[in-house]
Amino acid sequence: MIWMLRNQIQDWLDGKVESSDTEGAKKRWKLFWKVKVPSKIHIFAWRLAHNSLSTGEVLKERSMSEHSGCKLCGAIIDSWRHALFYCTMSRCVWTLVDEDLIDHIAATEINNPKMWLFFMQETLSAKEFQKLLIICWAIWRARRMALHEGIFQSPLSIFSFITKYLDDLKLAGLIEDIDMTKSTRNKKSAPKWIPPPEAFVKFNVDAAVARAEDKGTVSVVCRDNVGNYVAASAMVIDGLTDPSSLEALACNEAISLAMDIGVRKCVIASDCLEVILNLQKQSLCAYSSVLKEIKARSTLFQEVVFKHEGRESNCEAHALAKGVCKLAPGRYLWLLGRLEILHVPQNIMN
Repeated sequence: MIWMLRNQIQDWLDGKVESSDTEGAKKRWKLFWKVKVPSKIHIFAWRLAHNSLSTGEVLKERSMSEHSGCKLCGAIIDSWRHALFYCTMSRCVWTLVDEDLIDHIAATEINNPKMWLFFMQETLSAKEFQKLLIICWAIWRARRMALHEGIFQSPLSIFSFITKYLDDLKLAGLIEDIDMTKSTRNKKSAPKWIPPPEAFVKFNVDAAVARAEDKGTVSVVCRDNVGNYVAASAMVIDGLTDPSSLEALACNEAISLAMDIGVRKCVIASDCLEVILNLQKQSLCAYSSVLKEIKARSTLFQEVVFKHEGRESNCEAHALAKGVCKLAPGRYLWLLGRLEILHVPQNIMN
């Protein structure tokens, strides 16, 4: 079913199928209007399907603007896909959403908004499609507030609004219960930050690869032994997309951050078991030079412990690594306050 729809869409885009396929269009629109979301979200999605959202690209085509760029992040072309998925603000919001939905969106390269919308409805469950429409609408709403009212919201605030909006719709009986993130799917097993031993400071590290660009990111989030935020850092690296090498560089970045803040005893935790094992055994691998540097720099501390932890205990560093993918190459430090795009762990254990 899915591959047939993909072929139909591609044929339509290539001009092999007449655009006057009224019978199929009517059937799809009929199913679309039956989706259980508020009317204003139906209208938003209808405008999206007809590419009539006031993006920079549309405004220039209609001679309503001299430029087609994004006024929020400075991108050259502000298309519907850029506004909803690739703009810096949008990407930071999506980092907080369920990865399964994000991966499905990223794997679907359909530039025609109507065909994209129909394809999403065909390939997602009813709940997931509801969630997709509501998130896209909320992101568009936040963009309009920023551009036309001067009200700039943090990605975490936008995500909180989406969660509350879904809860309100559920209470009103308009939609069924929709899970927003993996952490809310199973409240009994909420992610837990694992504290280090007393007198140690904990560095959670992670890495990510930018989907649309040839670059990778590494991130570090530091907390003391009772869970208080201390510092964070990230690096954006052009041309490096090997996940294991990036994870090794993330451990090395943790050493750098520990030196920056004057830590003497630290625990460095990664969700990449391969890198942790290679660090402990000093095995030969593609990133052996990074491992040697980490070992040499570790001697500058009183004690450094490298350990493996699951993704569920490493959600902050994971969110940060994904959130900085659109930043320019370089190193970034946050020493005075916690980033709002970080996902605060569900439980900080004392």
